[in-house]
Amino acid sequence: GNIYITWTQSLSKPYTGFIWFSRSTDHGKTFESPQVVHQDKSEITHRFDAINVNSDGRIFIAWIDKRDLEKAKLKNNGKEYDGAALYYAVSDNHGESFKPEKKIIDSSCECCRIALTNDASGNIIAMWRQLYDKGIRDHAVAKIDIKDNIIVNRATFGGWKINACPHHGPAITRGNDWGYHMAWFDGGEKAGLFYGRMDGNAWVSSPPKRFGNVNFQAGHPALLSINEKVYLAWKEINELGNYIVLATSEDGGKNWLEAKIIKKSEGASDYPELIQFNNKVFLSWNTMKDGYQLISLE
Repeated sequence: GNIYITWTQSLSKPYTGFIWFSRSTDHGKTFESPQVVHQDKSEITHRFDAINVNSDGRIFIAWIDKRDLEKAKLKNNGKEYDGAALYYAVSDNHGESFKPEKKIIDSSCECCRIALTNDASGNIIAMWRQLYDKGIRDHAVAKIDIKDNIIVNRATFGGWKINACPHHGPAITRGNDWGYHMAWFDGGEKAGLFYGRMDGNAWVSSPPKRFGNVNFQAGHPALLSINEKVYLAWKEINELGNYIVLATSEDGGKNWLEAKIIKKSEGASDYPELIQFNNKVFLSWNTMKDGYQLISLE
């Protein structure tokens, strides 16, 4: 009956924030007093939080953090610090408290959201946009185990060079026992959305497949898999409104059925999310005109 929520409190300086956490132990009837999950209370960037709860109830919260950038500025040793960093905090007592935060990596993209899932043992698998040499912004995947051992591998190789953050995070979900499904946006010479698979042992990515209509600003994908069935949703926009498009695969992402529009709304709308409950899949979508939508995909 526990419900966990996180959010970012905006502070007085631009682009700064604290990440808060609260829990309900009575099915959402009441929520406990919130707590800041990071011990660093500097008025800097702690933003773009992502939360994961594994089957053992271990709570993992990751975010984009600029404490190392600020430290580099103070040193003023002529070396530039590119991007931001990824940090995380863990609770092993169902949200009563959080351990001191730890760093995953330096030089992450500054504003692209983090995607989280678990491996078969409950360890964290994180995916995010990372800054590589010569200004390239591709994606990385990390395995973070319960002992805080971190293994990072490059996941995409689009070679997109841009001196700015695209504000466009990826999606990742576990695919049975072989590895992971990934979806992401690349803005290079062949801009658009892409899907790929990553081997969970060798950490090798498959050749990416393009999806979505780039002329309709296809973006912000969401992924969910149950056994060999994979759900891939994304948002498209044209002069008539906002659309959520869905594609499904029955064989672990090797082949895909024809994509179809499953929901439309006029005016502003959020990005799609896919939710699993009792082996049923739902689309979660918040819209300005039609309010919050929770739609069964079965």
